[in-house]
Amino acid sequence: MPEREKKAQNARDMVRVCYAVDVEDGDQIIEKLNAEGIKAVRTGGTRDIYKPDSLMGEEILVPAADADRAARILEAGPAPESAGEAPRKNGKLLLQIAAVLGMIAVMVLLAVLVSAIR
Repeated sequence: MPEREKKAQNARDMVRVCYAVDVEDGDQIIEKLNAEGIKAVRTGGTRDIYKPDSLMGEEILVPAADADRAARILEAGPAPESAGEAPRKNGKLLLQIAAVLGMIAVMVLLAVLVSAIR
């Protein structure tokens, strides 16, 4: 089987086990699954090019045959050494929420100004 067909077949055999909040979170999930012997990859595509810390998150994919085991591993929670990272991630999430709310406020202000000009 040609290499391109093998890659296409492998991509079809991958299933989503979770979403990662950002690239960093995705890296940690992938490392955890790889340490357990499960090949994990992320999807991101063009959003990684334009905004590495996408508000949309990233899908974490594993081979379909390992999906149940991967889900059990992820349900077990973070490794003890990463437990101290929660405040930093919460701060990052708050900054992202603040940025979105700021953009919404600007759009509302522009809509009010445009309607006032007419």
